[in-house]
Amino acid sequence: MLFRSHPMTGTRKLRVNVLNLSGGLTPDEGSTALRCKFVIVTTKDEISLVFGSLKDYPYHANLVERFCATHNIPSGWEHRPDVYALYVKGVRTHGGGNFVFDHAAMTLRVSGRSSAYGAYNDERLRLVLGESPAFSGWRIDWEGD
Repeated sequence: MLFRSHPMTGTRKLRVNVLNLSGGLTPDEGSTALRCKFVIVTTKDEISLVFGSLKDYPYHANLVERFCATHNIPSGWEHRPDVYALYVKGVRTHGGGNFVFDHAAMTLRVSGRSSAYGAYNDERLRLVLGESPAFSGWRIDWEGD
């Protein structure tokens, strides 16, 4: 469980949110796997994992843009197509990477990094994957483990 310390309210628990933009995790055509990009975004009360298929979201910035649109967060393109900026204090990205969902083996492979937002925050990603029912039943394979 991730807690954030706040000078006025003490320590509070962050809600975990998963925004799956890839639909029903349908494998790529001619494959048993689905390749995705992901980013981690936090607000003052929430930690969100946002992911979508490589076909639909070729840049991590596309995921950040979609997250901001669904949460009405002031933001905009800093350098299209690869950098989408957040204009609100307290809302930030914590890196990104790649997922490969292998349906035949029921494995989720985690790897890579975002060239725009950096490497994913390992602690935050493990928290979301561990707490979200969306990933129960999937074996997680970590690049480098």
